[in-house]
Amino acid sequence: MLVRNYRCHPKLLDVPNRLFYDGKLLPFADIPTVSTLLDWEHLPAKMPLLFHGVVGKDVQEESSPSWFNVEEAVQVVKYVGLLLGNRGRIRVTEADIGIISPYHKQVQKIKQALKKLPSANSDAITVGSTEQFQGQERRIIIISTVRSNHNFLKVSSHVPLYVLGLAADNA
Repeated sequence: MLVRNYRCHPKLLDVPNRLFYDGKLLPFADIPTVSTLLDWEHLPAKMPLLFHGVVGKDVQEESSPSWFNVEEAVQVVKYVGLLLGNRGRIRVTEADIGIISPYHKQVQKIKQALKKLPSANSDAITVGSTEQFQGQERRIIIISTVRSNHNFLKVSSHVPLYVLGLAADNA
């Protein structure tokens, strides 16, 4: 079992450590590196994690089975703009940001929306599917889950929900 984590802030390891590692997961990340955004004014707490629920519309185009959510793509771009526009102590570049979505159509919509962001090199921001990010790391990861329709909650209510996308590879 790989138990040394070199990528995440120790607070992000707490839940997976308790649920899946029986308390054996050890934080080995460089604390100054994984704590650089703790002073970002848009974090609600001194924890390098932010959840933002977006009630949007799950949409499919006739030519594609893939889903997208325009409202969520807009919110993702707003956060990118806030991160890049911060001229205080926290410096973020486009190369620091990775955006992950499980839906190919949402990846396309986010890439299109990023091109409209003023003063940003949208090509330097990596936007891709979960599979495309395998083995990669970024200083900042934004996850766009796309599906936000309340009608699907009843259908999916019997499925346990775990948010686990934050613990990275261990070495």
